[in-house]
Amino acid sequence: MSVLSRLPLEILAEVLSFLDLYSLLQVSQTSTFLASICSDDLLNPWRRPLERILSDHQESDEPQTEERRILSHLSNYSRIPKQNWVHVLALSAPEAVLFMYDVPWLPEEIWHQAFLLRFLPSWTRWKRYHSWKRAFLTLLWRIYHRLHVTCTAEESWTNYVILSRQGIVNLNAASSRQFNPHAVLNEYKAQNNLTRQPSTTRLILQLADVRIIAIGTLGAPTSFQVNRLAKEFVNPEGVYPRGITPLIHPQEEDEPPLSATSERVSYSSTPRVVGTPMTRSITMDATPPHPPQHSLWRRFRSGTYSERQTSQVPHYVDIPLPTSPPSPRKIVWNPALPKRHPLLTRPLPIQEHRMFPNYTPGDHDLRWPSSYDGTVEECWVGPMLITALMIPHDDVLSEDAGTEEILKRIGAGRSRWASFTIEDLDAIAPWLDNHIDKRLEGMGLGN
Repeated sequence: MSVLSRLPLEILAEVLSFLDLYSLLQVSQTSTFLASICSDDLLNPWRRPLERILSDHQESDEPQTEERRILSHLSNYSRIPKQNWVHVLALSAPEAVLFMYDVPWLPEEIWHQAFLLRFLPSWTRWKRYHSWKRAFLTLLWRIYHRLHVTCTAEESWTNYVILSRQGIVNLNAASSRQFNPHAVLNEYKAQNNLTRQPSTTRLILQLADVRIIAIGTLGAPTSFQVNRLAKEFVNPEGVYPRGITPLIHPQEEDEPPLSATSERVSYSSTPRVVGTPMTRSITMDATPPHPPQHSLWRRFRSGTYSERQTSQVPHYVDIPLPTSPPSPRKIVWNPALPKRHPLLTRPLPIQEHRMFPNYTPGDHDLRWPSSYDGTVEECWVGPMLITALMIPHDDVLSEDAGTEEILKRIGAGRSRWASFTIEDLDAIAPWLDNHIDKRLEGMGLGN
């Protein structure tokens, strides 16, 4: 114990955080010194083992492990700081928070933080004048209810977002009883003469209770209906799957980059003239320049003689232009440099999408097709529809799960579609702000 007391408290707390929840609970009861470290709000070694348990999507019908039993009765352990309840409430399954956990009395700020981490920003409209605790538990109950019963009484209209190729974002709504995003997109495709093109569904992001889904059309990159806003939303600029290095502007092979002071130019005698002269042009080769004269002799030359000599040259003859010489070396393509965006923290993605909007290693980040190799073969054309789908807590998609068919099938006619607004789009994709020209409610001019 004397050796442990000589270690910095931060290092000791970091070491303790790698223990599992059951072992850490036993260690916290060993001595007063370790108990003081475990109960400190700033050191807080409990956060990492709690997040490991919450990121494990256990089936609801599976028997509980020892750590799950401790998590259900977390309020009985006084050495665990109450601030850990923020992530417990934000990442646990709805039925666990509603029916299994012994939730103690918590300050209103903890319920507020858990609400912001778990739900979409537009869902704060359900708070009204109630407390954050009541708003949080009410929304959890509605999610649990809609996942098990076909009911749209509490949300009769479902909002969705349309990204148009003109750079305009539209907020529209449809009846929740009959809402089918694929049928809605087909109407937009008919208006843009894209009926023959099949729709493509992509999973953008998954939160604790909802999936953010984008439905659009892939076509030739030479089409005049290219939707650059949709491309920037699905695949942000500078974000690529690990191991993929797309190619950009060409550069000569084995050639060092030029600095700002490098001189590597030649000259061309092509005159900088707009249009074609009416007379025969006299180039620099036809009229050789005068030999250089002494600067003192040029000072005493008369202005009249200088003007007369200058007037003999046609006015459309200009100085030579600097051009680069043709290189016999092979032209290669440079790999694009990746760009790292700030991580999304509100709302908080699940563990499989923790690096969003950057690429998350593994087989759960499905924004790129499985055959993507860094080249651009097809791009998004026409309008794109963005919506949210309520899902069970243990439902996580991967590449080998037939994602396209699952996203098309689940939710249709089951009242699982949830509202997604422009406020939610700004929260999960803040980099789109520089690409959006207008934000409109309704069809507007962006259709």
